[in-house]
Amino acid sequence: MDDLHTFGNTPETGVQSVGGATVYVFNQRPHPNATRVFISWFLSKDVQNGFAIATQQASRRTDVPHAGDPEAKPIPGAKYITPQREENQPAQDKVLAFISEVKKSVK
Repeated sequence: MDDLHTFGNTPETGVQSVGGATVYVFNQRPHPNATRVFISWFLSKDVQNGFAIATQQASRRTDVPHAGDPEAKPIPGAKYITPQREENQPAQDKVLAFISEVKKSVK
């Protein structure tokens, strides 16, 4: 599931992944203040709106309109887990087992 980039409303797409739309900051960078200025600019509302539209991926900012797949729009108040975190593996296994059982009963 790590290769999925969706943040959807179904069990199969309710996954969040860092994918390629992540900003990485290296330790001991040559110009820490320049990095802060860039990150601040990149996370600003206008830039996040443009980035969301250009990549068709939703921004994590709640004041930026959803630009991705309507099915992938987060449900307000819903709790989502990050599958890459080791402590979430049991919950992920439980959900996948539940989905498997539901699919069996539908057939």
